[in-house]
This record gives sequence, structure tokens and C-alpha cells, in this order.
Amino acid sequence: MLEDGRAFVGLALGADVPGQGEVVFNTAMTGYQEVLTDPSYAGQMLCMTYPLQGNYGVREADAESERPWARAMIVRWACPAPSHHSSEASLDEYLRRWSVPAIREIDTRALTRHLRNHGTMRAVLSHENRPPSQARLAELASAAARVTPLSDQDLVAETSRPAMVEWLDPLPSELRPRSQTDGAGLSIAVVDYGVKSNILRSLKERGCRVIVLPHTAEWADIEATGADGLILSNGPGDPAVLDGPVELARQALGSEAIRRLMSVPGVSLVSAATFVAVVGEVDRFSSPKKLVSYVGLDPRVR
Repeated sequence: MLEDGRAFVGLALGADVPGQGEVVFNTAMTGYQEVLTDPSYAGQMLCMTYPLQGNYGVREADAESERPWARAMIVRWACPAPSHHSSEASLDEYLRRWSVPAIREIDTRALTRHLRNHGTMRAVLSHENRPPSQARLAELASAAARVTPLSDQDLVAETSRPAMVEWLDPLPSELRPRSQTDGAGLSIAVVDYGVKSNILRSLKERGCRVIVLPHTAEWADIEATGADGLILSNGPGDPAVLDGPVELARQALGSEAIRRLMSVPGVSLVSAATFVAVVGEVDRFSSPKKLVSYVGLDPRVR
């Protein structure tokens, strides 16, 4: 049930618990597990526009973090019996394991068009024992209108690691080239605002030593690591309300060490938060909410 009263009635999937959040859609044809476990989706209910989901199952090696962060999943059809040699569970089993509610057999195209036409919507998802009455639908619409907006939630703190760690997870065999230096290359500090594991794997694949810092890290903490480079990760929520990353980006860009690093071919400062420091004031006055988009596995649109 969307906050404007538009209802989509389907069949239950996943955990039998209430779901609430901001509804977004994703147009990827594969990668549903990667999307579910992407910390950028924290606080959001995920609508997959491609109709077939769950056909190859799930496996732990494909997760982008330790758990799913999406608050609910919305699909047209979910395969009950996945077919893949490395599948460890079905999509339904995976959602139940992590207490993520979901709904299937709804018109995801209609939902997507509604979001495109009317912009960001909060919503609730409820597994009902019987077809909902008009009174029940009105009750759910009222509940959807009371869902806390993403801008009022500290989702970065929710998804970030609590302390600095060196990322030592082994690479999957398919990402382990013969020339792998395994930490003998550049030392890269990554500030975790909701970082995906694939970013860390990609650095490791290129022989980097990867040091992951919590979202509260300051410039002095990064300097103390002795890192050769810095990445400010992407993450969930509205970046315009994150003052800490903006100030950190300004300090990093003003650092002589970083300027020297950026003059080295093939090395650069990469940061989603840096764009907030550079264009945040412009976005605050000129960017309509319904046109804000994100880049990931496949673009998602609010």
C-alpha cells in the first residue's frame, strides 16, 4: 500500500512480518541477491521490474554484504525451484531466513509507472489472512503515510562497520589472477558509508591492501593509516544531510598527499560523497526529488 492510497494486492513471499520503507525500482535482469544485500538499499522496499526472479537461487558468495538491507521485495513472479549447480537456497527461503517480507504476483510495471509519474513514495507491506476490505486498505494507507522518511533516518550509521578493519576476505577463485599480488600493492583506505563487498573485492583483485574505516572516520584517522589512496564509498539515504563526509572530502581534496597521489597515472580519488561537497548547494536548490537517480548494478530510480 502506497502512501497516496494506491494498493497492489498479490501473494505472500518471504518472511511473514510487516514491511515499510521508501519504494524504489530496479531494472536489472539478474543480480537480485546482490541488490538485496547492497547497503545502498537500506530503508527501501525494492521493486524488480524484470518479471522473473529467483530462477538461479542464492549463494553466500554472491552477497554484497553480510545481510540483506532492503526492507521488502516486490516481484512479478518468484521461481519456487531454482536451477543452478551452485544454488544454496531459493529466494523465498533466503528472504525468510533474514526476515525480509515480500510480495509476488502483482503488476510491477504498473507500480513502476506510478512511481515514475508521481515520484518517491513511502509504503507498507502486509501479509493478510484474507482479502483486505476497504477499511483495512484505508488503515494501511494511513500507516504508509506515517513511515519515517529516509532523510530522517541515519542509515549510514546503520550500515557502516563500527570500527576500522583490514579487509582480508579471500577472493573467489574466478577473481584470483595468476599475477595476484594479494596486498603487496597500494594501500587504500575506504570509508564505509555502506560499501559493497564488490568494491573491496575489486581493490583486492588489483593487489591493493584494503583498510576499511567506519563512517565516523576523520581526516586524522585516515592519515594515521598511512594509506596511499582514499575511497569514500556510496551508501544509503540522502547524501545532502551528511555533513561529516562533505567535510572529510574537502579536507582530502586539500591534502598535499592526495594531490600528489592524483598526479600518478591510474590512481585517483573516487567518491560519491565528493560530489556532495562540490555540487551539494546546487542540488539543494535545483534538483527535484522525483528525478534523483543512482548508479549500481543497474540504475534504480526514486
